[in-house]
Amino acid sequence: MTTTLTFDESPARRPGLDDDLGGAEYEDDPVFPPEPGTMPASAAWNQNAAQVAALAKIAPAFVAVTFSAGTPSVAAATGPGGSVVPGLFTVEDIGTGNTIVKWTTGTLPPLSGFVIAACNSTTAGAVVRAVSLAPSGGFDRVQVYGDAAGVAGDYDFALILL
Repeated sequence: MTTTLTFDESPARRPGLDDDLGGAEYEDDPVFPPEPGTMPASAAWNQNAAQVAALAKIAPAFVAVTFSAGTPSVAAATGPGGSVVPGLFTVEDIGTGNTIVKWTTGTLPPLSGFVIAACNSTTAGAVVRAVSLAPSGGFDRVQVYGDAAGVAGDYDFALILL
């Protein structure tokens, strides 16, 4: 085991119960059992380990993109580990209402296949939708489309990467 968060390893990955969390099979010493209320018990440790592994399966990274005069930029980013910062992501403007957000493959755990996009615009009817793309050129990518009433437009958005 290591003290480095699995999200900060290279390649980044989600922690596993057996490899990273001790397997959740600890047992109390029958001769010197823990004192209830003052000492941790194996059942509590095992439950914590199992909960961490379960929650890590859906631990997302978050990235927010804003537009200024049609040019996108990363406004914020966060997620498990210390490496999820705005500078991890780059944006590529493909055209009005068409933006690719990308990051170096391995800097985030592989996507589970789910990307959630949220539009952050006051424009009536503005929506965004995101599509996870196959990795290309050493980058993982998500393409985001924005429109209002069927007309393509650049709208601020946030992505939740699962």
